This record gives sequence, C-alpha cells and structure tokens, in this order.
Amino acid sequence: MGLLMSPAEALKKGAVFGTIIALVVIGSAWLYLALNAHGWESNRLLAIGIGGGLGWFMLLNVWGIVWRAHKKIIRWTEECAANGTPIPPEAAKLARIANLAARANFVLSFPMLLMMAVASHYPIFRS
Repeated sequence: MGLLMSPAEALKKGAVFGTIIALVVIGSAWLYLALNAHGWESNRLLAIGIGGGLGWFMLLNVWGIVWRAHKKIIRWTEECAANGTPIPPEAAKLARIANLAARANFVLSFPMLLMMAVASHYPIFRS
C-alpha cells in the first residue's frame, strides 16, 4: 500500500511495482526460513508458513486497497449518474492503483497455491 500511495509515479509502473513486490516476497520468505532454521521444522510447517504469509499479504491487499477503491469508484459512479455530472478526475488514478493491486494478487496466487501443494506432496525444504 505504501508503494501505491506514494507520490512517486515511477513506483506505479507495472514492471517496477512487480519487481519491488517480488523482491519483498522473496525477502520475506527468506527471512521466514532463516528464522525457522532450528532443525525440527517440517516441510509442511515451512511451506504452509510461506503460503500463509502470501495469503495474508493478498488478503490485506484486497481489503486495504482493492475493495476500498472499488467502493469509492462505485459511489462516485452512482452519484454522477444521479446528478448527471462527470466522474471525478481522480477516479482514473484510483482505478489504476486498484488494478495494480489486483494484478499483484493474481500473480501471487500461483506461488501461494504451489506452497499449499508442496506442503503435503513434495518435500522442497526438508525431507
């Protein structure tokens, strides 16, 4: 949310935003694995921990950005239709932010599902 709400427009470009999100997710997964390297952790614990972290990130992304932006755009659209006025100019910017957040969630759903499958079927972290 900090990236999307910052005044720097360069951070809101798809490739830049995606790269930063990828680095944050990879860094967070590495930190989780480093903090849980005591030797007793199972593959399930490590995989579900990373997948759960991705799931929390996605939940907060939808709840904090996408849902609120869509509610605001819908309210503006209803008001504009009732009054016959044009939609506010900041609606396009808000729609772009919601689009970037939703795309990030779409891309992150694949590694989250992979971690769910890895937890029971493929020992990727420990055997």
